[in-house]
Amino acid sequence: GCREISANALYLIHTAVCATEGNAAELNGKLDLLRQTDARIAAVTNGDMTSEELNVQNHRRLFNGSNMVILRAGNKPGPVTLRISSPAYRTITLPLTTK
Repeated sequence: GCREISANALYLIHTAVCATEGNAAELNGKLDLLRQTDARIAAVTNGDMTSEELNVQNHRRLFNGSNMVILRAGNKPGPVTLRISSPAYRTITLPLTTK
């Protein structure tokens, strides 16, 4: 997938987050998201139309084993790190670069 984004404060990158172990219908753990550097989390969604969770925050529970993180590029080029953690799953780090 695309891991290079323009540092223009307008560019959005959609990143799918999927749990890969167990029955997807049972994977509903909450994920905490941490971004580092100039990019920011614009929204997090999981496709659950009945959820009362807000889309504009840095955490979201999984729905059927997945959710979507939308990052907005900042104005400064450089590395961006998205860290996804949960007590129920192993922590993963997704490195991105803005240019």
